[in-house]
Amino acid sequence: MKKVLALLTVIFSFSCLMAQPYTTANAHSHNDYEQNKPFTLAFNELFGSIEADIFLSNGAILVGHNLKDLNPNRSLENLYLAPMAAYNP
Repeated sequence: MKKVLALLTVIFSFSCLMAQPYTTANAHSHNDYEQNKPFTLAFNELFGSIEADIFLSNGAILVGHNLKDLNPNRSLENLYLAPMAAYNP
């Protein structure tokens, strides 16, 4: 029993040493379109990835989780592309 306990302790200790630290670079921003500035908030927090669900609606590319969430004021241009371009003048 002591050998099994010692082995489990070694395995647990080794797995803790191998654990990767978690930072916002591991974070993923998705469906944040209800935020005022979804791109800017995620970018400023150094999120590792930013995703937006998009739909073509009446010639505009709108952001929303599904069709019923679409709002003409929530375009890909307004929420993501223009703020992204502002960081690269």
